[in-house]
Amino acid sequence: MHVWRVLLCMQPICTHKIGAHSATPSHAYPVIRLPREFKGLIGKTANIYKTELGGEPAFAITVGDHVGKFCANLEQNQMTKRLNRLESEISELKSFLLSNEANSSNENRKSKAEGEIRTRVVASTGR
Repeated sequence: MHVWRVLLCMQPICTHKIGAHSATPSHAYPVIRLPREFKGLIGKTANIYKTELGGEPAFAITVGDHVGKFCANLEQNQMTKRLNRLESEISELKSFLLSNEANSSNENRKSKAEGEIRTRVVASTGR
């Protein structure tokens, strides 16, 4: 599944202010709370991935043993996105080159026609 499809399929579940948890007064850690309906996740391992979305930090969180699959999907999606972009650029370049070639051959025909000597053939009647 493409990363953009994953992002489009995501449903907002809540909005919370990022809080702080202090182990000691000099060390504070950001904390994000999930709604109570997700209390079944308590004690499970969360794998957190950081990326950017619109210039802002974005995070994807998976629970359980999905790390390898998620990373592989991200790498494959990045490669697919890059290949699609390259194919598009190659297609644009090909169109540009073909249009330049067509224009160039038309100009060559015009310049040849202008340089030719045109003579009128008059039919002789044999008299």
